[in-house]
Amino acid sequence: MKSNLDLTKNLLDDLIRTMRITTNARFEASKRLSRINFICFISTTVASLGLILIPLLDLADMNKAYSDEVLTCFQIFLAVSVLVLVYSAAISTANYQIRSKEYLKCADQIKSLINKLKFEMSSTPDITSININNYQEE
Repeated sequence: MKSNLDLTKNLLDDLIRTMRITTNARFEASKRLSRINFICFISTTVASLGLILIPLLDLADMNKAYSDEVLTCFQIFLAVSVLVLVYSAAISTANYQIRSKEYLKCADQIKSLINKLKFEMSSTPDITSININNYQEE
């Protein structure tokens, strides 16, 4: 039969392990959302620049490499990319950057709790006296 001390230690170790897993998941989610936000921004910017630059270069007679038909095809393709702009408006409502920051903040708070709990475990001679409820409130 396990002693009360062993049960408490196992409980605290399980709590720390769960908190670490949650922290890592939050950090990864933050990175993923930041990456999605960046990719969406770049794709929208490239499509917008294409819609603007191709007709301007054609009007300026700077087109030496492509025929008018090829440029018209590019313009049609990029005009369809206006849907990307509509899509980007929908993406901006997803608030990837804000959600990413919230995940990062949450992960930092959990990491801080882990450090506090580990410090209390190492500095308390009787770990059965540690009140886990104090950490649940934070």
